[in-house]
Order: sequence, then structure tokens, then C-alpha cells
Amino acid sequence: MPVPSRASKPWPFLTDIDRTKTTQNSRPSTAVQEVEAQQLEHQASQLRAQAKQCLIKHEFDQAEQLLSQGLQLTPGSYKLLRLRSVAFACLQQYQRSLVDAEALIKAVPGVTDGYYHKGFALYHLDDYAGAAHSFQQALNLNPGDRVLRQGFWDAVTLLSQHRRDDTPVVGAPTRTKSVAPTLAWLHDQKLAAREQAEGQKPK
Repeated sequence: MPVPSRASKPWPFLTDIDRTKTTQNSRPSTAVQEVEAQQLEHQASQLRAQAKQCLIKHEFDQAEQLLSQGLQLTPGSYKLLRLRSVAFACLQQYQRSLVDAEALIKAVPGVTDGYYHKGFALYHLDDYAGAAHSFQQALNLNPGDRVLRQGFWDAVTLLSQHRRDDTPVVGAPTRTKSVAPTLAWLHDQKLAAREQAEGQKPK
């Protein structure tokens, strides 16, 4: 069977007339998609606002559920990922918090939030070297941040102790009574300060 020549007849959808029709027909579809995207963004924004209130009330399970719903509507949202990483950390689900923090870094590598939450999660996963490195990366972006600096030195302190001691650091008095509460308190202060700052921004 002879193979038809490519030049023998152009495909109908490649003609000028068909291209014009396609362009004209695509305009309403694009407008509809933009409206739908705006509606999804609005719904996600409402879910985020509800989740923030849940975090303030320490209703962390509810906050995580609301933020997950929001991320289903707007996958990859920086604001939703940041808050869900916080919610997971508050639930002591540090591995899941780490996943969101890494996604946050990938989305906005020039912002300190992702590195901070990654460092916080790694600290509680006993990866003190990784935590210190993450805090250091954040400090490279914002050298004057006291919270990041405290997190870095808390991680370095436990890393140094872990290397000196023959026994694991997990459960050691130094961690449970000194360093960890300091970092946890700073985490709460950072969240509270951010919530207050966002509340003062014009809507």
C-alpha cells in the first residue's frame, strides 16, 4: 500500500480558517477558566482564614484538614503550605511538616519560611546537622533574624553534645528541659508575630 504524501493534503485544523475558529472559540473558554480559578482562590483563602483561627485556638487537627482542603483547590499554594507545615509540627507530625517545608522551599527558595520550618522539623527528627544547615540557609537570606539564629545554635549545641556523648541524645535532660522548649517557644512566638502582622495588613 503506498504511503500518502504529507504534502498531498493539509490537515484541516491547520488551515487559516480553522485556526481563526479555534482562536475565537477558545476565548470564552479562557474567560470561564479565569473565573473558575478566581473562585477556587477565594474558597482557598476562606479555608486559610478559618485554619489560622484554628491554629490560634490550638485546634491543630481541624486546621490541618482545612489547609489540606485548600491545597486540593489550589495545589502548591505558598501560604497554605506554610500554615500546614506549622499545623503538622504542632501535631508533632514532623515528617509531614518536613515534606511541606521542602515543597515551600521549592516554590519560593528566596524566602526564609521554608528553611525555618524545615529546620524545625529536622530538629525534632533528631537530624541536628540537617536542622543547623537549614537554619543557616535561612540566615543567609536574613542574617538579623533572632529566631533563626536561636534555632541554629540550639541545633549546633545538640549536634556537638551528640558527637561528644557515647549515649544517644534522645530523651536526655538537656534536650527536654532546656533546648527544645526554647525552640518550641520561639516557634510559637514567630507564628504569633506573623499572625499579628498579617492582621494589620489592609485586606
